[in-house]
Amino acid sequence: MKLIFLYYLAFYILSFIFICIGASKKYNHSKKKKIYKETIGTVIGLREKKGYRGSKYYYSTIRYEIDKQEYIFEYYSIVKLKLETQVEIIYNPNKPEEVIKKKDNTYMRYMLIGIIFFILALNLNVISNITYIL
Repeated sequence: MKLIFLYYLAFYILSFIFICIGASKKYNHSKKKKIYKETIGTVIGLREKKGYRGSKYYYSTIRYEIDKQEYIFEYYSIVKLKLETQVEIIYNPNKPEEVIKKKDNTYMRYMLIGIIFFILALNLNVISNITYIL
């Protein structure tokens, strides 16, 4: 009984941590979108990497121009962008080299993991209560 309690307590704590990380990432991105300015970048390079169990991920090199000054940054994604694709980005007007992609949903991964841990904790809680009753 105590062991199952420790498991679902751990899952509750992990779910809380992952949901907080996801919410924090979403909040920071939303805050930056209010302060940063928009521009269009062009994909000028692409590197493909193999990940865990053969999964693929991509590094897109994106070029953008601010006040006739050219900047380049690398963007990590699981989605393969085509060369010469136009990408909406937002940049810090005080430091134009600080840039993020306008549409960034990385926070969703953390939220999803947190929700999965929460569901596991609920299931363990229900199972432990059923076995306790029996």
